[in-house]
Amino acid sequence: MNKIAQSVRLWFAPQRIREEGDTPDYRFSLANERTFLAWIRTALALIGGGFAVDQFLPELAW
Repeated sequence: MNKIAQSVRLWFAPQRIREEGDTPDYRFSLANERTFLAWIRTALALIGGGFAVDQFLPELAW
């Protein structure tokens, strides 16, 4: 069966997804979580840095 037909079949029958393929290695899930948390940490640092810069810069006259 070609990939497109297989994808469409799984799209309309999501309960059959578990029947396809092997169980992935748990380390991949941990790596994905670690990457996601790194992005969140970076975003929070940038937001915090933006607030700090806003406090130290003089008010801009518009």
